[in-house]
Amino acid sequence: MAKSIKCEALHGDISQTQRERTLTGFRNSYFNVLVATDVASRGLDIPNVDLVSFITLLKFLFEIVLHYHFHSLFLDS
Repeated sequence: MAKSIKCEALHGDISQTQRERTLTGFRNSYFNVLVATDVASRGLDIPNVDLVSFITLLKFLFEIVLHYHFHSLFLDS
């Protein structure tokens, strides 16, 4: 069975009001996943967070593209 995951985002293009509303929602467990850019997440102090993961998106995307091209060039021949 599929499980729904409630998620919200923090980034530099949202207003301060929306940022505060999002953080309040996360603190009050209205959703359980918060995705934030590195700049937007600085200085956050939220208790009872089980996991914090930092992903460098450009490196991650580069590795995916490299993996795809490796397989298409060498393994699919």
